[in-house]
Amino acid sequence: MLEPKTGAPSVEQAKMYFLCDQEWQFGTPGQSSSYLSLVNDLTLEVAPISRPANRTDLKFNRRHGGEHLSINTDQPVYDIRGSYTSYSCFEIKRYHPVRKNCIVYQFSNSSGICFRNTFGDWHCRMIGSLKEIGQHLPPPEN
Repeated sequence: MLEPKTGAPSVEQAKMYFLCDQEWQFGTPGQSSSYLSLVNDLTLEVAPISRPANRTDLKFNRRHGGEHLSINTDQPVYDIRGSYTSYSCFEIKRYHPVRKNCIVYQFSNSSGICFRNTFGDWHCRMIGSLKEIGQHLPPPEN
């Protein structure tokens, strides 16, 4: 994916950076504790003007599992906002094949930032109000 040459990432770039940070697999497939986190229905806006990084931005500096993203506080950040649906999907067990295997959350009024880390990689992270909207099968593939 092409990185922005200057200024803010485009909406499409920000969506890809967000998905790279938000979608992930935990554990080993076939293990009872493994699961997959997926995102669907992502809407996102990117502020066209940057601002300096500040202390409150540090809440976006960790990925699932506690991985530190190393935000570069010398680089500008871009505010983002949006909404999305998150699926946490567990493996279907043979002994319970009719059970739905995904817990679904709707994140609305989410806000966050896009930033570069100390290696120059882009990350886009958001947090917001969440509401569990049920248990379902996984989202359809795009």
